[in-house]
Amino acid sequence: MLPHKGLETTQSIADIVARLAKDIYDSIPNVGKPVTRSNGIPEWTILAGVVVQAQGKQPSYNRINLDRHFISLLELGDGS
Repeated sequence: MLPHKGLETTQSIADIVARLAKDIYDSIPNVGKPVTRSNGIPEWTILAGVVVQAQGKQPSYNRINLDRHFISLLELGDGS
């Protein structure tokens, strides 16, 4: 499981899912990711993730455990 500092139970599921997708995206190599161009203008991309929420506690690199449930990232895609 990736470290999720400051994860609170008061966060919405949308915020938790977004953070999980962003953390995994940040952990993969930078090949094809947006950069800042030589003229100073940053590139950008779209990031999408597919998740499942289920019961139980099953630690994994792509899951966030929440009390008696976990959210697992199944697929991650960007505009590259």
